[in-house]
Amino acid sequence: DPTRRALIHGSGRGPASARNLALERARGKWIAFTDSDTIPYPDWLESALAALEREETEVIEGAVEPWPPDAVGAFTHNVASDGGGRFMTANMVYSRALIDRLQGFDERFSHFLEDSDLAFRARAAGARIPFAPDVRVRHQVRRPSAREIIASTRRLRWIPPFAAKHGAAYWTDLRPIVRPLTSVDIDVLIGLVSVGAASRARGL
Repeated sequence: DPTRRALIHGSGRGPASARNLALERARGKWIAFTDSDTIPYPDWLESALAALEREETEVIEGAVEPWPPDAVGAFTHNVASDGGGRFMTANMVYSRALIDRLQGFDERFSHFLEDSDLAFRARAAGARIPFAPDVRVRHQVRRPSAREIIASTRRLRWIPPFAAKHGAAYWTDLRPIVRPLTSVDIDVLIGLVSVGAASRARGL
């Protein structure tokens, strides 16, 4: 239904900018976020509205399940949240009033931690963010290429400004669970460096 759904073309400046652009067009009381590599359960929105009413809150965090679950392995990229506290926009629902008070996403975190920043600001403003395990989406499990792994290291540059902005909350709430590089990422990077070093050694 084109009166209820729109495909908006962004400027390619990352998810924070894209979501702010969508917020300019959104007209609902509630704003539900998910990602392009997730599959929401059929009752996702109904469960979210029920959880918001049950919890009497302006924002909830839903569950993110790897999909398909039997595809998860040592060399796969998968995102999961089964206990809350990660605040990924793969599955978050905010009231429009709260997002307006927070003035949307901070576009300085253009490609990483923009969702955590929004949640941290919401909590600092007094919002409670309960975890709703019955509000579920499935996140695609895939095997990243070496090029994608190298590109993912760029996310590291957003951690220092995030830590500076949120101080103690970063160290107590996010640092224990955030993993900008997995052990597999590090193994691949070490292997590439080793290959490069071996090539130079042969040249010498």
